Amino acid sequence: MTRAYTFFAALLTLIVALSTACQELPAPNNDSAQASALSPQPVQATPQTASPHHPGAGRATNLAPVPMPSFQDEPQEAPVPVKPAEPKKKAPTVKHTPAKDDRGPAEAHSNLRLDDFAVATNVVKRVPQGVDDTFDVSEGTLWGYVKVRNTQTPTHVTMVWKRNGVLRTRIDVKVGTSPGWRTWSRQRIRPQRDAGRWTLEVFTADGDLLGARTFDVVKAADPQATAELEEVPGC
Repeated sequence: MTRAYTFFAALLTLIVALSTACQELPAPNNDSAQASALSPQPVQATPQTASPHHPGAGRATNLAPVPMPSFQDEPQEAPVPVKPAEPKKKAPTVKHTPAKDDRGPAEAHSNLRLDDFAVATNVVKRVPQGVDDTFDVSEGTLWGYVKVRNTQTPTHVTMVWKRNGVLRTRIDVKVGTSPGWRTWSRQRIRPQRDAGRWTLEVFTADGDLLGARTFDVVKAADPQATAELEEVPGC
């Protein structure tokens, strides 16, 4: 009880002292009080204790004012005109046209007839000489002779020389407009290499076969060996 009494007595003494001090203070001037009330007072951030449930709560913040976005009318692009879809065009029909012969109209026909055809050892005054189907390899040169009937425009024929089925020479010879146009070509025969079975073919300008001749080129027999065989008595 003594301690409680002492505590209340001290508290009462403190209250009386504060009341006396407040009465002795001078009365405030109304003008200054109004000016103080009208003047802006700095706002101080009050520290707050962070809440365990809200970690960010209670922190002192001094946020700058956020500028409001300006909504201006943006220029709009003019709409692109859309072209109407064009109807699909039908593919043109290509008419097949046969290719023209590069050799020209004078050679584009095959209305020819082979009236005479020979392989010879020479041609003298448009006449074949030494016509045969077997020749000695020592002849050196053989001649292919033809007589062609052509009543239309001038053209040519192709004479093809082959040895053992292998092409050796291809020669184009002119054929004019005539009931019997005579022409010829020649082929060199090498004594050491050209013995064998030969063929001479004649074609039109269009590639049609007019005729062919087959002949042999042989090596000459040794005269001494031939004489010895003749002297052998018969049985």
